[in-house]
Amino acid sequence: MAPFSRLSSSRVSSSSSSRTSDSDSMTLDALNALLITQPMCSARDASGSPCPNVPLMACPRCLLVAYCDDACRERHWACHRGDCTRDLAAKCNQASVADVDDEDDDLISAEATSFWCKYAATDVLNLDKNEGRCFDGQLHLLFTGESGLRHFIYSVAKLPETASPKLSVAINEASNLHVARTFFALSLLTARDRDPVVNAEACIHMWYSARMPRALRDHIQSVVRENIGGGLDDVASISAAQGALPTQLCRLTWSLTNLAVTVELRQSQWAAIRDHSAPCKGLGLTEALVLRYIDTRRCSESQCRFLARMTRARALGLMKWRDDGLLLPYGHPRDGFDALNPVFYQGTEYPIGASGEPLSEWPMELLDYHVGPAANDVYGKMFYYLRDLLVDFQHRLAKTSVALRLSCVATAELTDWAPALQFDRPFDRIEVGYHWDVHPFLTLVAFSSLLRHEDENPFATLLTITRDSVTHGMPCVGAALESERQHLYRLYNSVLDELAPPAAAGDKADVRDVVRRRLGLLIWRNWDKFASRYLFSPGHFAFESLIDPRSVDEHRSVVQTGFLGLAVRDKHLVTRRWPNRLVHSKKDKPSARDFNRWLGWPSTVPLRWLEWKRCGDVVAEDWDAWMRVATSMSRIMFEQALGSIMAGISSDDEAGTEAEAPQETAGQPGGSESGEPRADEAGQGDEVVGPDGGKGKKKQKRGKKSKGKKK
Repeated sequence: MAPFSRLSSSRVSSSSSSRTSDSDSMTLDALNALLITQPMCSARDASGSPCPNVPLMACPRCLLVAYCDDACRERHWACHRGDCTRDLAAKCNQASVADVDDEDDDLISAEATSFWCKYAATDVLNLDKNEGRCFDGQLHLLFTGESGLRHFIYSVAKLPETASPKLSVAINEASNLHVARTFFALSLLTARDRDPVVNAEACIHMWYSARMPRALRDHIQSVVRENIGGGLDDVASISAAQGALPTQLCRLTWSLTNLAVTVELRQSQWAAIRDHSAPCKGLGLTEALVLRYIDTRRCSESQCRFLARMTRARALGLMKWRDDGLLLPYGHPRDGFDALNPVFYQGTEYPIGASGEPLSEWPMELLDYHVGPAANDVYGKMFYYLRDLLVDFQHRLAKTSVALRLSCVATAELTDWAPALQFDRPFDRIEVGYHWDVHPFLTLVAFSSLLRHEDENPFATLLTITRDSVTHGMPCVGAALESERQHLYRLYNSVLDELAPPAAAGDKADVRDVVRRRLGLLIWRNWDKFASRYLFSPGHFAFESLIDPRSVDEHRSVVQTGFLGLAVRDKHLVTRRWPNRLVHSKKDKPSARDFNRWLGWPSTVPLRWLEWKRCGDVVAEDWDAWMRVATSMSRIMFEQALGSIMAGISSDDEAGTEAEAPQETAGQPGGSESGEPRADEAGQGDEVVGPDGGKGKKKQKRGKKSKGKKK
């Protein structure tokens, strides 16, 4: 581990807030001057000022904007008419069917370059179903997926009131920009001497909005300065005085009652945080809009496509987001949002894909959040949902014992984390996000030694998620895909024919009909069958065969056999197996509202969680050997190697297909209708088949268990 410099500061609760000078801290009057966003009338008075009254009625045509009375609605119609009566159908049909009649690879192309995470924040604890609603012991959590702070926030906010766990949390971000966003969010959400609502709004706009009110930007800078004092300047001074390399580590700590935060980053990463905290210079609002527009053209879904799959109100909300990049209710005034967000604007650069929609970072439950008459205002619902969630998080965090550590290192370096994190045992939950899709081999090797043994905590779980299990197009599902192509133009004999009727053949096809029908067929696809073919494929996941293929009796996927002491859990304990699944059998009858919500969500790619438990151990020499192999090969390289090994043994059509995976019935794999996981959800559909062809796992020879008290 590289040497590091240490900086520390302490921050106390509201009773001692006076320690900050008036010039550096906002007064109560200044905080009150920050207009806390509330539902308000969308109209303006004769002088052009926003009407401050509470909205009581929505525009009956779009349900996107709301007014206090009929007079305001009539007065605002001249401004609102352009949006409310815009001919979106004409824009949709400007494209030809050939432009949108594409396969699964193209369905997800617009998502590939998104800056935002494409799977929602998840409760990784689920204490009610696992350790218990009255649990008061210690839990160690590791988040290394994209924007892992989201999962921590959601998990803490969902803690049962009767639970009082002691949490040791490690969050690892993947880039300088994301670690800066996480650092600023932690600073705001742990500032107990500030208004939690102001902190929440500042966090939302810092995280997502292209601009913010100048007073809110100053609030963020004030909190960060109070948090780290002259820490960032000290880092620069130490670096210059000692001739420190950009890779040298520097540690910053702060503490409050029940909370200790440690941030350990390289000099270059601290420099990035310093840059992202400074106001933008040399870039005007017009130039900033141009940068966002360029990013939209390069990275976002085409207009004709999202107009085809979305409802009218949903599409108008997206177009508003693309125009201004402000996470606000649709009809809320933008007056005063005059300061560029320095997190996104650095010189003439803008983060690739940041003009895309951020909705997918949070659960779809936000669509049911009631915020007033504007029932179709999706961005308004997200704003109020997220603000209230962040306020709840701050209140719950103040009552929970937490030791938190933030870092930013590559996955291959995580093997040094055990001593570096200074925690006394392996982790009870590990969330690794898309690392599985990027490099599943390295993911399992790197994290296998960091998970707690099931004998010590039967609920300890490594969480991986994949977007590839249903859209892979392997030869063994070719017949099913061909059937889908045929059903694009003919009846499917299900409620799909009512929700998205078959498209007309040839030149008579309508763009909207084709897009909605194709996405509908994806919803009705047998996700379990496709996932079994992919996850059980030795050509993708027979990692045991990589070192010495001749010593392996049968080449099988690690999802079936386990690997390095890890095994896939049959019955999910923490997550829903399919978090975004709407249909579980051909006979299911989702409502038109739910169908349109699914089609209108930013990410329509099927997501599959895999829960891993640690039921065995590996001697250090063997683990080191596997780690050397894993770090020496990219995913393409090890899949090519596996392909060579499988040649002449089995084809993709035979891989992992011992039994057809039946279509799951509604409510079983996805948990209850409320979205909570069921204890019996696994084993329905894509059962894990053991090496002997039967259900269950072949028992592994266990080595010495990890240290810690046996539970």
